[in-house]
Amino acid sequence: MTFGRDNPMVLKMMRIWLLAAVLGAFPAPAATGSDKTDAFKGIWTEDLERESGRAKLSKERFDQIIKSASQGKADEEKRLRKLYADDQQKFWGEVREFFHRNRPSGRGPGPGPRGTDGQGPRGGGRWHERLQKRHDELLALIKEHRPERARKLADLRESDPDKYFKEFSAQRRIWGPVLEAKKRGDKKLAALLIEDIDLLQDRNALLREIHRADKKQRPKLLKELEGIVGKRFDLILKKKRLQYQELRRRLKRLQDQIERKQQELEKLTGSKKQAITKRVNELTPKEKPN
Repeated sequence: MTFGRDNPMVLKMMRIWLLAAVLGAFPAPAATGSDKTDAFKGIWTEDLERESGRAKLSKERFDQIIKSASQGKADEEKRLRKLYADDQQKFWGEVREFFHRNRPSGRGPGPGPRGTDGQGPRGGGRWHERLQKRHDELLALIKEHRPERARKLADLRESDPDKYFKEFSAQRRIWGPVLEAKKRGDKKLAALLIEDIDLLQDRNALLREIHRADKKQRPKLLKELEGIVGKRFDLILKKKRLQYQELRRRLKRLQDQIERKQQELEKLTGSKKQAITKRVNELTPKEKPN
């Protein structure tokens, strides 16, 4: 399904993804003092992979936000980058306010506010293409692993667009990290994320049963819940091992880079005169023969 830019469904999709890009990039708040009293509390609530989202803002996403918020103005882009370096809290406040003011208006092509073509901030065409691609990729992923959910989404898309985008937004939060892992080629992490989705679905269904159960049924259901929680704990350990291994690989790459730089420094040390003579010869024209 391809959406036109003046389609109301596209405008809602743009709001969902635009706000997700901005709010998802905002650093998560620090843990409160009460959290520190429970060494295990955080492991149950953290996402299996958010390093490319809230915990770690990628350079590509940051540049996209800066380019959009500055509306192509070099001075404004420079000011925003300096503000980010000096005061991140104020920076994110300004960025959020900008995107709030410049949400897609639904106007068709032609002159619009803020010197645009009626599509909102400059670069709307590129945003539209990225949103369309991301939307299609997520639907394909859901169809691959949850065909019944994909069919329900397809029915909602035709019968109730408002409900469709509400449900799609919920599925985006669930399947977005899986898509990111797959796009990075991290098949092991993607498999763990999908397994965790299954476990959470089983856990939630079991919790509903426990809520309705009588005293005779509860012990058996609680035993089942203990098994699911245990599986999630093992899965979280697997995820953390993957993260540890990746950190070790990154450290090894950094160590190799440090060694190369050290060798470069040793090679340059004491060769200043030779380097200057060689460079002067490269820069100056050769003498013409008599």
